[in-house]
Amino acid sequence: MKSRSTLLALLLVLLSLTALGKTKIDGAWVLSEKWEGYMGIALVIHDESFKYWFYSDVVVPGDETRYPIAGRVEEKDGEIRLKAKADARLYDTMWRQVQWQGELCLLSQKDFESYVKSGVMPVSRLLYRVQKFDEAHPIMNRVKE
Repeated sequence: MKSRSTLLALLLVLLSLTALGKTKIDGAWVLSEKWEGYMGIALVIHDESFKYWFYSDVVVPGDETRYPIAGRVEEKDGEIRLKAKADARLYDTMWRQVQWQGELCLLSQKDFESYVKSGVMPVSRLLYRVQKFDEAHPIMNRVKE
């Protein structure tokens, strides 16, 4: 029963986004302040392009990724696809628009699938829009106001 109500809620969110037409996703998006690990994500979307920053305490030998990573954005029915060079390392290339506590957020496809299966929103993995963002000194976690 719980999964049925979760699926119904997700369907209503997606239908409401579709009914509104193309949702404006331009802006700076950063990882939730609820994330308790040493990781951060920043995503700036402008028109049909994006810039992406990431940091983590997990070190991948040989990875010398230079940020920001840039690419193109495709949006359709609440889904956002990031298209970068084939060797670009992104947390996820597919993101979903979701409403959480009255706020439009982005959630990676892999975390969205986890949410659908468990019925538990992975709040620490949400990206929130921030008003102030300096690309020269990108913040990658939302600061609780």
